[in-house]
Amino acid sequence: MLSENKLQDQYNNLDEVAAEARAGMALVDARVGYLPLESVEIFATGGWGRAMAAGPLDARDPTIATEVDLGVTWQPYGPVASFTIAGIGLWPANPAPFS
Repeated sequence: MLSENKLQDQYNNLDEVAAEARAGMALVDARVGYLPLESVEIFATGGWGRAMAAGPLDARDPTIATEVDLGVTWQPYGPVASFTIAGIGLWPANPAPFS
């Protein structure tokens, strides 16, 4: 939701909202994964976004949101087919930075 979402792409991802407001966005994210089996990956992703321009912001804090994803991906047939189960937490800035 905070940036490109390969699992569930939506029309209103927050990076697109920042682009439409011409605010710019700095995004810091990290992903770690562990392969307990050759075809199974357990992963965690964390991200934090900040608006670069203060003009379109409603709040003094330029933070856009913080996101944490936890999940498991199973690839039974290599790169041909994969299944992912993920829990995604998104904490938008309070109040929302864009009008």
